[in-house]
Amino acid sequence: MLPSQAKESPPFSLRAPQSLWILLLGVVLRLLLLSLYPPTEWYEDGTIAKNISEGLGFSLIPGVPTAIKAPTYPYFLTMIRLMFANDKSFLAATGYCQLLLFVGSYIYITRLAGLFFSEKAVALTGLLYSLHPSYVYYIRVLEATNLFLVAFPAALFCLLCLQPESKPSDFLFCGAAIGFSIITNPISILPIVLVISYLLVSYPPFRRFRIKNMGLSLLMLVAVTIPWMGRNAFIFGEVIPVKTPFYYTLYVGFEREVGEGREALQETSYSEVSSMMNTGQDRQVERMLKPLLIMHVRRNPGLYMRNCLSRLWQYWWVPRRYLGDHSISFLIGRKLPILFLLLGTIFGLASMRRERNSFLVISLLNFLAFTLIYSLIFAANIRFKLDVEWIQVMVAAHGLAYLASPGGSSGRFRWTHHWSKSGG
Repeated sequence: MLPSQAKESPPFSLRAPQSLWILLLGVVLRLLLLSLYPPTEWYEDGTIAKNISEGLGFSLIPGVPTAIKAPTYPYFLTMIRLMFANDKSFLAATGYCQLLLFVGSYIYITRLAGLFFSEKAVALTGLLYSLHPSYVYYIRVLEATNLFLVAFPAALFCLLCLQPESKPSDFLFCGAAIGFSIITNPISILPIVLVISYLLVSYPPFRRFRIKNMGLSLLMLVAVTIPWMGRNAFIFGEVIPVKTPFYYTLYVGFEREVGEGREALQETSYSEVSSMMNTGQDRQVERMLKPLLIMHVRRNPGLYMRNCLSRLWQYWWVPRRYLGDHSISFLIGRKLPILFLLLGTIFGLASMRRERNSFLVISLLNFLAFTLIYSLIFAANIRFKLDVEWIQVMVAAHGLAYLASPGGSSGRFRWTHHWSKSGG
């Protein structure tokens, strides 16, 4: 929460008993999971953290610098690794530290919902998020998604809390939050740009911000992101804003996930490219694949568009490699929740349109941004959808609250006061 919003807090906060009980329910579920099934492995981020803690720098191959990953999550893991050098202890400690990240994400997601929704809708948001099977399970997975689920909602919340009368410290904090979100996952750039554009066009107070205050936000954003960009420029002699793999992920989307079009990429082999990536040659891979993939897309635009449509379908349903999984656990843990959220999202969007709730546009802009990026590139992992699925949770919660109390699921705060007749 920003300092200047302290007196205008939504009624649903951690001081409210229902909010605290819902949060405790989510914590207990995750504690139970961690006690029964603690984390058992780590991936690139964990390897980088191990190398940093041993004085070998930000590298996958010891001593060979890399920019294959965004910096924040590996450094988060490094702090844990410095305290727990033993692998088993490190994995267990990371699970519990990610439990703290869940608490942070819960706070920001419900606070964000409180800017737009009624108390009942916010309570449902917290409940659905706490019980969401994928978010419960992911507490034991060492991936940056856990940190991004704090960073991105925090950035949106801080941005949407800004008012012309906000203190300079609020603008500084907002810039820092956006910058941190970007260097946690650069995909957040597009949705944040779209939301800011929407605010400039549709929310008059946003255009009355002092240039000085906007400059403070920009200054803090640069201060947060420039050290990592400077490190990359100094070490590699080229501009790498956050991380390297772009053409590689596009290549994998053609070569492994979609399957169609392999014959057009015979100039290189997947095993060769994977071997190069695993030996710290990510920049060389990018330079090698760039002309190949640009030529491939130009020569096969229809094929590329079909692949994009396939990835879009996989993004909103399940990745192709999971289609054959007909187990009860996957049905209950993933497929049914997806169907519920899809139906809830449709109904929630319709109820927000009926109430003229401005979160309708904000949620659609986020859905568009994440879908566009992952459909154009690569949508083979469930965790990519988790980056934005919490917004579906918010929308579905609004729909359920509207169903229970028609016309009363929008909040009565600064945002919906301006936009909503029924909520105002």
